[in-house]
Amino acid sequence: MNWKEIKRSLWSAALFSQGLRRRLAFQLKHYYQEDLDVRIPLGQNLYCPLFGEEVGSCFEEIFLRGEYNGLLEHAPLPRQWLDFGCYTGFFSLWLLWHLRCHEPSATCKALLVDADNQHMKWLEQLIHINGLEKQWMFLHGAIADHDGECEFVERSYMGSSLRAIDNKPGRGRLVKSLSPAEIIEFFPGSYDLIKLDMEGAEYEFLLRYGDVARRSSRLLIEWHSWHLGGGGYAQICQMASKIGFALEAEIQPARRVGDGMTGVSLFRNTQGQNIV
Repeated sequence: MNWKEIKRSLWSAALFSQGLRRRLAFQLKHYYQEDLDVRIPLGQNLYCPLFGEEVGSCFEEIFLRGEYNGLLEHAPLPRQWLDFGCYTGFFSLWLLWHLRCHEPSATCKALLVDADNQHMKWLEQLIHINGLEKQWMFLHGAIADHDGECEFVERSYMGSSLRAIDNKPGRGRLVKSLSPAEIIEFFPGSYDLIKLDMEGAEYEFLLRYGDVARRSSRLLIEWHSWHLGGGGYAQICQMASKIGFALEAEIQPARRVGDGMTGVSLFRNTQGQNIV
């Protein structure tokens, strides 16, 4: 008996018990999903790793409920974009899926940004299994109104945010605040789209990152009425206008969330892209 056969026999003996196999399967499925390398086919030669309930809720919002479907009616599919508040990367994957529906060999360039590191390994696996290492880049850091570090609170179910915006319980950590110049240096050129979903930090982006915004043809903003500016959605529209963007469409009408309101709006650059 060679060593390969010996190992097979040892594993067969160790896993003889059905109860043990079930317990091991449960642990692997719920806590070590990345080690299973189980891939869910989405079509268009795209896959996503096996996910649990929390990540699945994001997948459901974007792919099944069509949170951003209205974008396709008002803007051409982007080829180069920034995804702020990327979470698990599903928005960018959704864009690429639609690109490949129209052009199977379509390529893109994207920068994905998030201060939350709860799903960084999962995102890295998503990029790897789809062979997107040369097309997608990930930058870990926060969008804030100052340089240096800021306190970021990690919460479940897409609820993470800057501590200053929301003081709800969660795991707080100091995270680097990304400067506009750093983002431009990391991902230069012009952009077709910038998407923002940062639980209120859209205010900080419009306040401080105008040089980044003006490189883009459009801004897709999931706005939150509880942002630190205090002026709700109207203030977000005013700030977008101040840096040269006009409201083009309400992709998702305002809806109540807790004590506040949220929605998704598309803004168009009215002054031309500035990449100086």
